[in-house]
Amino acid sequence: MLMLLLFSSCQKAPSVIEKPLVTPIVTTPHGGQRDELDDRLYATINSIALGLLQPAQDSSFRNFVHAKAAEQFDEDDNVLLNEVQYSESETGIDLITEIRAGINAYEGQIIDNTLDFGITDNETTITGGVVAYPYDTDRTFYLQIYIPFIDEVDLSIMPVIAPEMDENYDGKIEGYQLNSNGSVSVIELTESYASTHLVWVVSINETVGNDGHPRGKLHKVETNTKHERATDFKEVFINKINISDKKDPWYAGKADISFIAVQTVGCGLYFDVAILSDCMKKVSNNDLNTWLSLASISKIRHFAFDPLLNQSTNNYFTETEFLHYIIYEQDANCNSNNKDITWSNANYSINVSGATAQCVTQNPSIPQQSHTYNYFSKDSPYWATDRDLPVGYNQLPQNSSNTIWNINNSGIGSGSGGQFELIVRKAYN
Repeated sequence: MLMLLLFSSCQKAPSVIEKPLVTPIVTTPHGGQRDELDDRLYATINSIALGLLQPAQDSSFRNFVHAKAAEQFDEDDNVLLNEVQYSESETGIDLITEIRAGINAYEGQIIDNTLDFGITDNETTITGGVVAYPYDTDRTFYLQIYIPFIDEVDLSIMPVIAPEMDENYDGKIEGYQLNSNGSVSVIELTESYASTHLVWVVSINETVGNDGHPRGKLHKVETNTKHERATDFKEVFINKINISDKKDPWYAGKADISFIAVQTVGCGLYFDVAILSDCMKKVSNNDLNTWLSLASISKIRHFAFDPLLNQSTNNYFTETEFLHYIIYEQDANCNSNNKDITWSNANYSINVSGATAQCVTQNPSIPQQSHTYNYFSKDSPYWATDRDLPVGYNQLPQNSSNTIWNINNSGIGSGSGGQFELIVRKAYN
């Protein structure tokens, strides 16, 4: 897919505020790098937020947006801009045309604003931002209107519209306010303000995939066909979570609690199966410091199980295996959020005696192996095993029936912001 360019020579010369974009490479508040791709994306978000002041003056349009956001198509209070665009027959509004009209009407009033990501009314750019934004050759983003505190604020009034370009930890964001005399102001928004005033946040939806639909909870399973079933095997899955820190500000919506779990065979001989969950649970402010149960029928919570049902490869946790995992808050997958974790078993090898397996330190006969897994998060993980210290089979509870295992109290791994209760049980009792 070709990338949509902000300033296409084939289009009418865009109208740009005489205030430069951010420098091509900057350090984000989280120490990550943002590059030109992000600058273009953020300029698009900024432009759409300003332009939305035009259609948002129509009370029927606002009612439509609020009703769609309340449907929570992805378990949060938002609506994709492309759904609004495709609903012209219901709203009577061509969103792309109205946004461009709003940009042209208001950009001249905010030349000295502090939202310094640039403004453009380029038709190709705005169309991409509304319908589908091809960030690069691998990733397409879908922009949304997110409405914080939708159940608490007066939905009949004109919203302040805020572009979310970076999830800062200071709890503040700036937005565009249309005043009664028709002028536009840039105002600072806090959580306290948003809890008593209607705010629309234009941002990247973190739940949908490249096709514009919510990704499956279980994103990916990679298997190695060398796996052989052993004499003993277990299921390992998350039963409950208790999140004390969303690791997201109020304007970013619910936290997307996700994980990667990796089984290795022979204590580093090879990596057997990797299970990646895009989002096993969304957590709101109202869910904090509460034990939340995960759906018992869903495989999205499993660290170790049989992902290839009715096939010959089985991926339960066996006595000759080890387990790595990371639990984290997933963010939109743009460059500044890309992280990786490398796991290895350099310090271990396997000795098996009967049904008992032991890990012996630094056996030179077993080659070291490490794998790196990429994920998208601005934050430190909720919990993760150390690079060279996986969980051994014998470190798990050994009862045949369901056994509760709190990984925070296991002495294995580290993290902050949440507690996690796992169930360990024989796969077949």
